[in-house]
Amino acid sequence: MPETLSIPQWKQTVLYRQHLTNPAKPLDVSARLNGLQAQFASAPYYALKARCEPDGLSDWGRGLVRSYGVRGTLHTFPEADLPLYVHPDMDASLRDMDSLRDDAHASGARKGVFVRIILESLKDGPKTRQELKDLCAHAGMTGAESLSVFNAWGGLIRLLAVRGRICQEAAGRGRYRLCPPFEIMDREKAALVLARRYFTHFGPASLRDASYYFQKPQARMSRIMDQLPLREYSMDGVTRYDLPGEDGESALPDISDILFLAGFDQLLLGFQKKANPFLPEKHLRGIFTMTGIIHPVLLVSGEVAGRWNVNAGKLAVTLFEPMKKRRLAQVERAAQRYFGNEDLRKISVVNSKS
Repeated sequence: MPETLSIPQWKQTVLYRQHLTNPAKPLDVSARLNGLQAQFASAPYYALKARCEPDGLSDWGRGLVRSYGVRGTLHTFPEADLPLYVHPDMDASLRDMDSLRDDAHASGARKGVFVRIILESLKDGPKTRQELKDLCAHAGMTGAESLSVFNAWGGLIRLLAVRGRICQEAAGRGRYRLCPPFEIMDREKAALVLARRYFTHFGPASLRDASYYFQKPQARMSRIMDQLPLREYSMDGVTRYDLPGEDGESALPDISDILFLAGFDQLLLGFQKKANPFLPEKHLRGIFTMTGIIHPVLLVSGEVAGRWNVNAGKLAVTLFEPMKKRRLAQVERAAQRYFGNEDLRKISVVNSKS
């Protein structure tokens, strides 16, 4: 019979394994969590800020790159993990603009010219997107062709990244550079490594959770899981699986009173959103928008209680339900501690009126 696990026990375990109550180094966090979602450039920094000691963030981008990872989306992960994510034989290039095929803006032949320009220029060192764009324009790229070559949702930059030719610096100006030489890993072996990390650092998780996270059919996910020595747990009638933690987890810390999580945080992406115990269903649309955005989250006593945003030097925390003054003050103090090194001009916590 699987061991029975209560929701509070599960939360304690997951918070610890995701390094939210167990700080670690940026490289270790990024590797263990299969990268950090990076559609927004600041998201990996805040994901690490919640999981690392403050003095470990001064050079947080060292050893990390930004490229296409789990689910084919932009992630920040260790450069050493490029073999796990780069599988050119799997590059579907569903859009003509993300390939060397002719498209509405540029011919395949012209794209080949710009690929050579980009790769040749990066031999001299990293360059920003705008610098690469200027070089291509100087070589004759038209405005129409730039809509393909430097397409906002991919283009040749994506093509070169998924083929393992270029990657982006994780921090700073996010310059592009050539990938170091590496040997591509067999994709079946890579899938097993990523699944092992998932069940070690996200588990206990259900088959549906894993299928949702990796965006693989459950039958395919089940075959991968069969190759791992998974442990079984029963929680609220659902079977969940994990692999042993790396340090025994003999005494787990209590669930944190207040946590600030990044947009697209792994704690939200790692489990089915409608069955994630950290996210009350009534607040789902306050975090997951219909356009695919996942807002930064305020977690209070292990549950999503609001969201936050930093804009133009101002932090705004929006609560989903009214809070008593004592708890409200606790949130405000936590915000001041968490964002205290960012020279914000204003920190405001907006209590719900409902």
